[in-house]
Amino acid sequence: MSVTTSSVRPGLLGGVGWRVFNALQLLFTLTWTSVLICFALLLLVLCGGRRHWPLRMASRVWAPGLLAGAGARLDLEGFEAIDFSGSSRISVSGNGHFRVARAGSLR
Repeated sequence: MSVTTSSVRPGLLGGVGWRVFNALQLLFTLTWTSVLICFALLLLVLCGGRRHWPLRMASRVWAPGLLAGAGARLDLEGFEAIDFSGSSRISVSGNGHFRVARAGSLR
């Protein structure tokens, strides 16, 4: 898996333009996170303290929204070869490559 950063070309914006663009991304990130945390806490109360649905909301709504707001695009390769039926450990290297290790019991 590799991550491709923003599709905006470096020559498109000057130094001030990048600062404004980054400030807008920060504003989006803070707003998106604060609104969804409120919804997640409300959902946690409505579910009687069970964390399954608020955590599912984080993985299905919050994280993809942050990636979209950052202008990131994920390019997944080899994902279909991962066996999710058992325990797996997923690690990320410094250059954004994921590794999946299978073991008998990872707890």
